[in-house]
Amino acid sequence: MRRKLVLSFIALLALAVAAALVVLPASWLAAALPAHCPLAIVDTQGTVWKGTAAVAIGPAHQRRRLSEPLRWEWSFSRGPQLAIQHRWLSGPLTLALTPTGLAVSAQTLSVPAGALATLDARLAAVGPEGRLTIRWPTLRFSPSLPAPGTRLLDA
Repeated sequence: MRRKLVLSFIALLALAVAAALVVLPASWLAAALPAHCPLAIVDTQGTVWKGTAAVAIGPAHQRRRLSEPLRWEWSFSRGPQLAIQHRWLSGPLTLALTPTGLAVSAQTLSVPAGALATLDARLAAVGPEGRLTIRWPTLRFSPSLPAPGTRLLDA
Protein backbone atom coordinates (compact mmCIF):
# COMPACT_ATOMS: atom_id res chain seq x y z
CA MET A 1 0.00 0.00 0.00
CA ARG A 2 2.79 2.42 0.91
CA ARG A 3 4.62 1.68 -2.35
CA LYS A 4 1.47 2.37 -4.34
CA LEU A 5 1.03 5.70 -2.55
CA VAL A 6 4.65 6.73 -3.29
CA LEU A 7 4.30 5.76 -6.98
CA SER A 8 1.05 7.73 -7.22
CA PHE A 9 2.73 10.76 -5.67
CA ILE A 10 5.67 10.52 -8.11
CA ALA A 11 3.30 10.19 -11.08
CA LEU A 12 1.28 13.20 -9.91
CA LEU A 13 4.46 15.24 -9.41
CA ALA A 14 5.72 14.29 -12.90
CA LEU A 15 2.36 15.31 -14.40
CA ALA A 16 2.47 18.66 -12.58
CA VAL A 17 6.03 19.35 -13.81
CA ALA A 18 5.07 18.43 -17.41
CA ALA A 19 2.01 20.71 -17.25
CA ALA A 20 4.14 23.57 -15.87
CA LEU A 21 6.72 23.16 -18.67
CA VAL A 22 4.01 23.51 -21.33
CA VAL A 23 2.97 26.96 -20.09
CA LEU A 24 6.37 28.21 -18.90
CA PRO A 25 6.23 31.98 -19.42
CA ALA A 26 8.59 33.62 -21.90
CA SER A 27 9.67 36.08 -19.20
CA TRP A 28 11.84 33.30 -17.78
CA LEU A 29 14.11 33.72 -20.82
CA ALA A 30 15.28 37.08 -19.43
CA ALA A 31 16.87 35.24 -16.52
CA ALA A 32 18.91 33.12 -18.95
CA LEU A 33 21.06 36.11 -20.00
CA PRO A 34 23.81 37.26 -17.61
CA ALA A 35 23.59 40.82 -16.29
CA HIS A 36 26.79 41.93 -18.07
CA CYS A 37 25.53 40.72 -21.48
CA PRO A 38 25.11 43.51 -24.09
CA LEU A 39 21.69 42.04 -24.95
CA ALA A 40 18.65 42.09 -22.69
CA ILE A 41 15.11 40.81 -23.02
CA VAL A 42 12.92 43.67 -21.83
CA ASP A 43 9.40 42.65 -22.76
CA THR A 44 8.00 39.19 -23.51
CA GLN A 45 4.74 37.63 -24.60
CA GLY A 46 3.87 33.97 -24.94
CA THR A 47 5.74 30.97 -23.60
CA VAL A 48 9.31 29.73 -23.90
CA TRP A 49 8.02 27.44 -26.69
CA LYS A 50 6.43 30.16 -28.85
CA GLY A 51 6.49 33.86 -28.25
CA THR A 52 7.87 37.31 -28.91
CA ALA A 53 10.25 39.55 -27.03
CA ALA A 54 11.54 43.07 -27.31
CA VAL A 55 15.32 43.11 -27.24
CA ALA A 56 17.52 45.91 -25.94
CA ILE A 57 21.18 46.25 -26.88
CA GLY A 58 24.03 48.07 -25.21
CA PRO A 59 25.51 48.26 -21.72
CA ALA A 60 23.03 48.11 -18.82
CA HIS A 61 23.08 51.88 -18.21
CA GLN A 62 22.65 52.77 -21.89
CA ARG A 63 20.43 50.11 -23.49
CA ARG A 64 18.38 50.90 -26.55
CA ARG A 65 15.26 48.93 -27.30
CA LEU A 66 14.95 47.58 -30.83
CA SER A 67 11.76 48.64 -32.56
CA GLU A 68 10.95 45.22 -34.04
CA PRO A 69 10.37 42.26 -31.68
CA LEU A 70 12.19 38.96 -31.91
CA ARG A 71 9.90 35.96 -32.55
CA TRP A 72 10.61 32.32 -31.83
CA GLU A 73 8.92 28.96 -32.05
CA TRP A 74 10.05 25.48 -31.08
CA SER A 75 9.22 22.56 -33.34
CA PHE A 76 9.69 18.88 -32.59
CA SER A 77 8.42 17.36 -35.86
CA ARG A 78 11.95 16.64 -37.20
CA GLY A 79 13.82 16.69 -33.92
CA PRO A 80 14.11 19.68 -31.59
CA GLN A 81 14.37 22.88 -33.66
CA LEU A 82 14.13 26.51 -32.69
CA ALA A 83 13.13 29.02 -35.40
CA ILE A 84 13.99 32.66 -34.66
CA GLN A 85 12.72 35.59 -36.75
CA HIS A 86 13.62 39.27 -36.73
CA ARG A 87 13.47 42.05 -39.30
CA TRP A 88 17.29 42.15 -39.45
CA LEU A 89 17.44 38.48 -40.53
CA SER A 90 16.79 37.56 -44.16
CA GLY A 91 14.55 34.68 -43.04
CA PRO A 92 14.04 32.36 -40.09
CA LEU A 93 17.23 31.37 -38.27
CA THR A 94 16.93 27.70 -37.35
CA LEU A 95 18.85 26.07 -34.52
CA ALA A 96 18.52 22.28 -34.54
CA LEU A 97 19.80 19.73 -32.07
CA THR A 98 21.25 16.78 -33.95
CA PRO A 99 22.90 13.56 -32.76
CA THR A 100 26.29 15.13 -33.59
CA GLY A 101 25.71 18.56 -32.03
CA LEU A 102 24.00 21.83 -32.92
CA ALA A 103 23.17 22.88 -36.49
CA VAL A 104 22.64 26.56 -37.34
CA SER A 105 20.97 27.43 -40.65
CA ALA A 106 22.65 29.62 -43.24
CA GLN A 107 21.56 33.19 -42.79
CA THR A 108 22.21 36.86 -43.48
CA LEU A 109 22.07 39.44 -40.69
CA SER A 110 21.82 43.08 -41.77
CA VAL A 111 22.20 45.48 -38.83
CA PRO A 112 21.90 49.27 -39.06
CA ALA A 113 25.35 50.61 -38.19
CA GLY A 114 23.75 53.13 -35.83
CA ALA A 115 22.64 50.27 -33.58
CA LEU A 116 26.29 49.43 -32.95
CA ALA A 117 26.76 52.87 -31.36
CA THR A 118 24.81 51.69 -28.31
CA LEU A 119 27.42 49.01 -27.61
CA ASP A 120 30.31 51.38 -26.90
CA ALA A 121 30.76 55.14 -26.43
CA ARG A 122 33.72 55.16 -28.84
CA LEU A 123 31.47 53.82 -31.61
CA ALA A 124 28.83 56.43 -30.75
CA ALA A 125 31.46 59.16 -31.12
CA VAL A 126 32.22 57.99 -34.65
CA GLY A 127 28.52 58.07 -35.59
CA PRO A 128 28.40 55.05 -37.92
CA GLU A 129 25.94 55.09 -40.82
CA GLY A 130 24.76 52.51 -43.30
CA ARG A 131 24.32 48.80 -42.64
CA LEU A 132 26.59 46.02 -41.47
CA THR A 133 25.82 42.76 -43.25
CA ILE A 134 27.09 39.41 -42.02
CA ARG A 135 26.48 36.12 -43.85
CA TRP A 136 27.23 32.62 -42.69
CA PRO A 137 26.73 29.18 -44.23
CA THR A 138 25.02 26.32 -42.45
CA LEU A 139 27.14 25.68 -39.38
CA ARG A 140 27.45 22.51 -37.33
CA PHE A 141 28.86 22.76 -33.85
CA SER A 142 30.13 19.53 -32.36
CA PRO A 143 32.76 18.48 -29.84
CA SER A 144 35.29 18.14 -32.70
CA LEU A 145 36.84 21.19 -34.38
CA PRO A 146 35.86 22.17 -37.94
CA ALA A 147 38.16 21.07 -40.74
CA PRO A 148 40.99 23.51 -41.53
CA GLY A 149 39.92 26.05 -44.13
CA THR A 150 36.21 25.86 -43.24
CA ARG A 151 34.60 29.25 -43.94
CA LEU A 152 32.58 30.34 -40.91
CA LEU A 153 31.61 33.94 -41.65
CA ASP A 154 31.45 36.53 -44.44
CA ALA A 155 31.23 40.21 -43.56
